[in-house]
Amino acid sequence: MSRLKKPVQVLDLDFSDNKNATLQARYIGKRETTASGGTLTIDNNGDDGSKLLITAVGWDASADAAKTKYYAASAYTAGGTDTTVCTTLQALIDAINGDDIGFEVRRNHGMSDLTTNSDDFLDIAATQFSDSWTNFLFRDEGNAGYQAAGWSARCGVPNISGKSRIEILKLVGTGTYAAGSIAWKVSNDRGSAAADEVELYNVAGAATTVEKEIFDYSTMENPPVVSGPLAVELIVTTGPCTAATAKLLYRPLN
Repeated sequence: MSRLKKPVQVLDLDFSDNKNATLQARYIGKRETTASGGTLTIDNNGDDGSKLLITAVGWDASADAAKTKYYAASAYTAGGTDTTVCTTLQALIDAINGDDIGFEVRRNHGMSDLTTNSDDFLDIAATQFSDSWTNFLFRDEGNAGYQAAGWSARCGVPNISGKSRIEILKLVGTGTYAAGSIAWKVSNDRGSAAADEVELYNVAGAATTVEKEIFDYSTMENPPVVSGPLAVELIVTTGPCTAATAKLLYRPLN
């Protein structure tokens, strides 16, 4: 008796605000009151170098008191010893998780080496987080350096960081750029450093605004199978690239 295949799933890369959040965050610590504690604030140009500043208000269990910590892209004198400088996404994750004030953060669609030493993110006012994973730290498509350069999307099974097997079926991508060139990169992204990535495909994009079929194994009897998570990245060599979308069709096997 043949085994029923699982439904095809779609990973969307969308170069626009409020899409492909780089992180997910949740708060599992004590709250000082029902209206405060467990809050995160993003000021995209709030540190001393007018770069990213994240303010976390949590709870220091050892002192049994509310605790405020600052995570700056370059420096934040006002935060004093409660400031940690983080220049990459993974450094930011490690710092927040290591401070043990009730927050947990994990990668969502961002690559581990994505620079946080910029103002290319969307502001949010102080927002209280629940104990459910919530999308956090969106990039600002209108403020990014090469615009879409480094934009990425990730998928895994059973969740975004899951390492179960994935059948790769099809990838199409579209970029809008006036000059230069773009490429679509697909990698196995199982580790917490860029050195851990294993590149599977790196294919030049099509002419301006033309959708290109990067690959299509959907009609094959045995499409390629890899272990997740997978990452799809837009690589912009010169730019600027002002719009981009991609769709990866895949099928979980586990």
